[in-house]
Amino acid sequence: MSDPSARWHGRPWWQFVGVLVAVAALVVAVLQLVSTPPSTPPAAAPPAAVTAGATTAPVTPTTPPAAPSPSAAAPAEGTERWRGPITFTEEFATSTDLDQKSPRTTDIDADGDIQAGGVSSMLDTKGPVTDYDRSSRIAEWTDGGTPTFADCKDRALAGGGKEVADVRKGTVLCVLTDKGNIARLTITKVIKFAGFDADTVVWNANAG
Repeated sequence: MSDPSARWHGRPWWQFVGVLVAVAALVVAVLQLVSTPPSTPPAAAPPAAVTAGATTAPVTPTTPPAAPSPSAAAPAEGTERWRGPITFTEEFATSTDLDQKSPRTTDIDADGDIQAGGVSSMLDTKGPVTDYDRSSRIAEWTDGGTPTFADCKDRALAGGGKEVADVRKGTVLCVLTDKGNIARLTITKVIKFAGFDADTVVWNANAG
């Protein structure tokens, strides 16, 4: 059996020293690893101290949502409701509803306000304007000039009826509608065997 020390025989001394240094370094590293304590998380910072008597900014209250606005008030009496030209004709079981925006033909008796007279009574230059269900009042304006809301209201209330005969181009009619509004119709054309064209103004009112 060979002698272990024989393996170093004849080798330079610094190789032996190098091995000792390497072994010593390994031992030191192992000792440092064993002796190092496990790391711990840093301690939480203490709460900030509150200085006695210090003031804080006031909390701004949350603005409550705006309350819904009340429904719009009814239009004032005498304010203009609608203005424009209309054509109203003689059609069986129909009439013109002046309370609509804009006025239109209706077959509901209670809603109609005016109708051209019967076909047999409509001539080239004149004809009757009627309300066959008598829910409105129609009166002719004969005082000259252009009647205002108040003028037409008074005329329709005082002298209005279900029909005005011999309506011609230029005739001015004041109408109290079935809803209580006031209308002024200025006839601009007589349509033979058919009806009338009229420049129309309707005012809001509560004529009763």
